[in-house]
Amino acid sequence: MLYHAASWIWAKGGDFLSLDGKRVLVGEPAARAGLHTYFGLHRFMPRAGQPLDNIHAINLFFDRQAAALMSGPWLFSNMKERGFAPEHLAQVGIALPPGPPFVGGTYLIVWQHTRHPGETIELIRRLTRPQFQAEFCPVAGLLPVSQEAWAADAIAADQNYKILYQAMISGRSFLNIPLWGMVEDKLTLAFGQIWADLIARPAQDIEGVLAKHLDAAVHRLNATLAQ
Repeated sequence: MLYHAASWIWAKGGDFLSLDGKRVLVGEPAARAGLHTYFGLHRFMPRAGQPLDNIHAINLFFDRQAAALMSGPWLFSNMKERGFAPEHLAQVGIALPPGPPFVGGTYLIVWQHTRHPGETIELIRRLTRPQFQAEFCPVAGLLPVSQEAWAADAIAADQNYKILYQAMISGRSFLNIPLWGMVEDKLTLAFGQIWADLIARPAQDIEGVLAKHLDAAVHRLNATLAQ
């Protein structure tokens, strides 16, 4: 949920952490405004009776019970795996979120105790070659990591990849601090409680629900980060 909410927070000029990593900012006015808009989307969500996990949300979209879905580039490969016809795939389009999208990635590393470091490094070299990326990423539902791969004919000619490229170059990630895992866990728990509360009682004041579930979590996190 943090990855989805991030775009709304960043769109309002807010953020998750201060630059020194010592303070959580999701309770500040700018971030709060973004969260108000983000959680306001509950008005348009299917009344499933509980917060949707990623698999449930994707299935609703595939079953045409939801008109829009926030997901990643793997959605098209998932649709192909499910046997969607080309004409159905052509009906699905991509739009950028309201603010900078969250951009994540994968690290390829060589452990110190690797028995065959030379072969392992060669494997990483092959996996990151532009030609391999251009062929592999569309099949796997991932995005290339090199400019040369983005220029490959099959990718450059795809209108959806043009939008995904804009997402890549305009996107952001989270501040890398040692305690980010703890921050993410606590905020994810609070966000889940907010969703559950709003879905159970949709007529509630969003600001009141945010204060109920978020303020205490932010206070505890700030006390920990300041140490």
